[in-house]
Amino acid sequence: SGTREAPVNYLKATASKVHGPSHYTLMGFYQSTDFKTRDADIERSQRNHVWHAELTWDRRIMSRGLMTLGASWRRNDVDDAIVRDGFDPRPPPGGGFFVPQIAQADFTNDLGSLYAQFRYQLWQGEWWAGLRLDDHSEYESTLSYSLGMHHPLGEDFNLKVAYGNAFRSPYSSQLFFNNQAFDPESVQTISVQLAWEADRGHSLELTLYHSDIDDHIAEDPLGGLSQPSGRQIYGLELVGKARLTPTVTLNAGFTAMHSSGDEEQFETYLYTLCGSNGCEDVYEEWDEPVDEGPSWLADFGLSWEPAKGHNLTIGGRIGDDYDYSYEMGSIEGSYDYPLVIDASYNHPGFFAGKDKLTLRATNLLDRDYKQPDVYGPVDGPPLQISLEWKYRF
Repeated sequence: SGTREAPVNYLKATASKVHGPSHYTLMGFYQSTDFKTRDADIERSQRNHVWHAELTWDRRIMSRGLMTLGASWRRNDVDDAIVRDGFDPRPPPGGGFFVPQIAQADFTNDLGSLYAQFRYQLWQGEWWAGLRLDDHSEYESTLSYSLGMHHPLGEDFNLKVAYGNAFRSPYSSQLFFNNQAFDPESVQTISVQLAWEADRGHSLELTLYHSDIDDHIAEDPLGGLSQPSGRQIYGLELVGKARLTPTVTLNAGFTAMHSSGDEEQFETYLYTLCGSNGCEDVYEEWDEPVDEGPSWLADFGLSWEPAKGHNLTIGGRIGDDYDYSYEMGSIEGSYDYPLVIDASYNHPGFFAGKDKLTLRATNLLDRDYKQPDVYGPVDGPPLQISLEWKYRF
């Protein structure tokens, strides 16, 4: 058994001023988070301090254009960052005793950023281009960009095209154990959306997208990081809404995705095994299939507003089965994604806009299914009914 907690303290201040065609915004915040994790009798704690300041300037250019320039500074101080966990849920072989090797270290990263974006209204549509430079003190700097356009096609249709890239922060293990420069994980995505919207409250959106992921690193619950790998993802999303009557609305969505790439390759320290001949560090290598999730998902919802402030909603979701693999392939199987139906009713309350009453029921059909967890599949939540009352003082 285990526990996790992460209380957060947060303080933010913002100041803004308009001067002629320019708009200035100065923002800053401080955040501290205390992470505490306990597995059996092993406890780990980590504390994060984040300071952030940002100055943004917006200005209208050529009547139809908007230029945004900004600069920011961010400092992240981590006390006792988890570099190597050392906790293995499996019993050690050979009759020795388990000595967890938990490595923690303090870590500080300063991040300075410069960014710019220009938006312009042209041919009844909007076009934009953006650029951002992030200069990290502890690892490689990154340059991200975005391009896009949003343009009407006729009276009821709109076309939106966007292209850009992004980067993900590294794991602590990469910073302390690699001892060399590395390429941060990156993703490049292009998406095309065709949207239709009628005056009667009906709408339909079709989005196609492709993502190219490079230098992907995965973390395994046994404590290891995978070797860098790449992945190609193709997908589509279809979302629609129809107003059946002035008080009844139907919405539905469908998502399909396909990805290709190599399996995740891991090499990790497991434990130190001590016996009559001394102690020995044990390492292990293994491959894991990529957790792709269901290849398709569908959802629907029906909303009825019989009177002002009253709303009854019923919705469902269903998806394709998908495989899972845990503990280096020793636990394998497939997750079902059955039809799960939820319902809720909102009541405007009893004190003239100061309160709200919500009756909620999840998994109305009480379906049995498994869902992912850290060390293996667990039972999904059964039928649950709750009543919530909120009051504003």
